[in-house]
Amino acid sequence: MTGLFLALLLPAVPAVASVEDASALAAYVRARAADSAGSVEQAAGNYAAALALAPQNEVLAARALSQAIAAGDRTLALQAARVLDSSGKLAPDGRLLLIGDAFRSKQWKEAGAQIERLEQDEVFSFMTPLLRAWLAQGSGKGDPLALLQGASGNALTSTYASEHRPLLLLARGKAKEGAAALAPLLDDPSIRSQRLRIAAAAIVARKSGRS
Repeated sequence: MTGLFLALLLPAVPAVASVEDASALAAYVRARAADSAGSVEQAAGNYAAALALAPQNEVLAARALSQAIAAGDRTLALQAARVLDSSGKLAPDGRLLLIGDAFRSKQWKEAGAQIERLEQDEVFSFMTPLLRAWLAQGSGKGDPLALLQGASGNALTSTYASEHRPLLLLARGKAKEGAAALAPLLDDPSIRSQRLRIAAAAIVARKSGRS
């Protein structure tokens, strides 16, 4: 059984496994057991330990990413996503994590590169005009509203663009225009309108804090 786990989980190793290989396997087995028992946070902790010992293992990284998202473990999720990205095995939803992290850390060049890759994946390509608009806003390079205005040809993109336009106006300090554009979108009590309210409030609070 142990030999089978090693064959499936770990990269090719000499006939005698190293201490690190054995430790990674033990952490992996503990993670699977915790996962099966519904102990999400414990499973994530053991996946993190296993991935630290076998940092290039794609199978382990894929499981770690899934568990990290379930547990809300951002550090592990990003670590696993980067392993999968380097091997060309990162799924589009995982790429969104890397884009979000690049925005959060203001690594604009990296954010742009990840957006390009997201567009190639096609699954979330409808989001790329919106992401490029926010990239222009964050980096100060380009006109985000013009980029958003040019987003057409996809009904889903157009729908989201109409929601992001007032948020971008607010982010650019155009409070009256932003509020006017936002008002028609807040008429219904849907979850989407509630999220828009929260996002708009967060942007206004952040702008006020800087003034």
